[in-house]
Amino acid sequence: MEQSSVHPHPGRTMDVSPEQAEQRRIRGRGGVNAVIGGGLGALVLMWLLSVDRVSLSPWALVGGALPFVVAAVGLVEMGSGISIQRFGDAWGALHTWQRALFGMLVLVLTVLVLTGAAALAF
Repeated sequence: MEQSSVHPHPGRTMDVSPEQAEQRRIRGRGGVNAVIGGGLGALVLMWLLSVDRVSLSPWALVGGALPFVVAAVGLVEMGSGISIQRFGDAWGALHTWQRALFGMLVLVLTVLVLTGAAALAF
């Protein structure tokens, strides 16, 4: 019998725990959200490049950012295998100083990424 390079033990099924199945489902959903949000975000960027941005209201820009939020949530779920609701519950359980520290870290990283993106754009 020939050995498969994909599955080292043909004929044997691999048991998956309910927790692993849930992680796979969350990762799959996160991947779909990342792709859909990224695609819609690309369309929003193309639209922003084609219109006069000075005449846009701030609410149009906020609405244009929503696909990027969906993509970011999808990336978090896809990378961690943990739902965003569980992250929210864990965030609320942190002490105040921990939320402040992590919040500042996220803010600094966001500013660095946006500054890098702006530098690459010009």
